[in-house]
Amino acid sequence: PAAWCYSPEEYIAFAAQYQHLITDRLHLAIVGLGLGRRVTLLPVSYHKNRSMWDTWLMDLGCEWAERPEMVRR
Repeated sequence: PAAWCYSPEEYIAFAAQYQHLITDRLHLAIVGLGLGRRVTLLPVSYHKNRSMWDTWLMDLGCEWAERPEMVRR
């Protein structure tokens, strides 16, 4: 999304288009949660996303999936 968005407003508008965001981009997940969207966070090649999900995002309603095909639709 960052490649298509040139301002914070555009980034928020991008996320707002979707009812359910499935992403490995941490900032998109946070924006989606702020907008009240259903969000599923995916892992990246290091621990950052899982650590953030365990520490903060799980309690905010963010879902976790190890792979996109594991997402509950």
